[in-house]
Amino acid sequence: KENSSITHYKILREYLSENDRLKFIDSMRAIYEKVFYVHLLEIEKQYELILSFVEKNSNDYDLGELVKPIVSVYPDKVFAIIKIEANREIANRGRSAYSRAATLLQLLRNVSEIEDVFKSYISQLYNHQPRLPALRDELAKAGLL
Repeated sequence: KENSSITHYKILREYLSENDRLKFIDSMRAIYEKVFYVHLLEIEKQYELILSFVEKNSNDYDLGELVKPIVSVYPDKVFAIIKIEANREIANRGRSAYSRAATLLQLLRNVSEIEDVFKSYISQLYNHQPRLPALRDELAKAGLL
């Protein structure tokens, strides 16, 4: 717990029953290390718990790391979460906000299940009125155009 080490958890995991592993992971939920908690859930293939946790922490700075394990499992739901956060960042204006939005959107770039909706959303951002040249530039840098 103190080291937030995935390597140590994998060693410990061999000595715990499934119920004990889930109790241990649940004890980590309240700790500040949200990414570590999600990685533990990923090891245990607890994707529904990850989705629930991400939905509750959708405005977290580490959102990109939190959703990585479930992008291919729940592409529609992850797209909806990332779209809300990207829209929020874009509304904040500024290159750093556009860069963060583009970084989040990169996670969805190669997900075939949402390809059409994703391309439509990127097109909508590109054609945003008023024109936002910095947003366009960050989308291009992220390889989204």
